[in-house]
Amino acid sequence: MSSDPEQIVERIDEGVLCPRSHEVARRLAINGLSPLCDEVIKAFDEGRSVGNIDLLTRLWKEIESLSSDRQGGRRMLISLLQPDAGIDGYEAGFLLLWADEESIPREAIVSAFNVS
Repeated sequence: MSSDPEQIVERIDEGVLCPRSHEVARRLAINGLSPLCDEVIKAFDEGRSVGNIDLLTRLWKEIESLSSDRQGGRRMLISLLQPDAGIDGYEAGFLLLWADEESIPREAIVSAFNVS
């Protein structure tokens, strides 16, 4: 398998790759986007993010206040505030788009999805 992010969705759809939302979102999380984003990451790392409606509400407000091309890094953090779940190809496509918008290196994207 080459380290090609474009193959991630295909491998998920084939059932070869079964990424989990928390693992991928945490690996793609960007520190320093905003104080609120850092708060979300810290809450996740401390095991107190899932179900935190206050953080979720504030994060959505911050997302909605930005132009669509600046929302990606924050949208990736939504998964850290929800129960862990499998990522399907559709969701992976969005995560890949947002990671690309945030200029996350290809190697980091591939690593986040545990592609080998």
